[in-house]
Amino acid sequence: MISIMLTATEWRQVNEELAGGNKIPAIKTVRDAERHRRPSGPNPLLPVSTAGRTWAPGIGLKEAKEAVELLMAERGMKQSDGTPCPIPWSPSARVVPFQPIRRIICDFGEGEIEVDLEGMSLRILTGLNGSMRISDVMALVDLYQRVKSWEEGACNPTPAVV
Repeated sequence: MISIMLTATEWRQVNEELAGGNKIPAIKTVRDAERHRRPSGPNPLLPVSTAGRTWAPGIGLKEAKEAVELLMAERGMKQSDGTPCPIPWSPSARVVPFQPIRRIICDFGEGEIEVDLEGMSLRILTGLNGSMRISDVMALVDLYQRVKSWEEGACNPTPAVV
């Protein structure tokens, strides 16, 4: 199943459209959001892999419709005729909100500090000068890569290889 990640603005827009009974505009929002974020490769007709996620050229109206219908079914929403929205038999996609991690509070031995991901990576690199044990640096690199994978939309972040 493909995960279609929406920004906070797109997520709100889809929810508002569905709350207003506007399924077709919600589908269009999902399809357009995914289309604008798809990275371009040497051949736009072939799948492109970035950050552990495969962007297939086939994400279109069908996938957007199934993703919106799955969201409606999971929420117990009704269709325009008043009947409950059925769960799609085998949906090809689902809509998920993009949930970025803005800051992390860390203690690198000098007291708590608040860092963003870039600041965290710099603190890890400074630990390579001998001020931290190599096992601690490896654990921090693993944490950094997991958080970065989460932000980039990888469904199954893998541990770091150091």
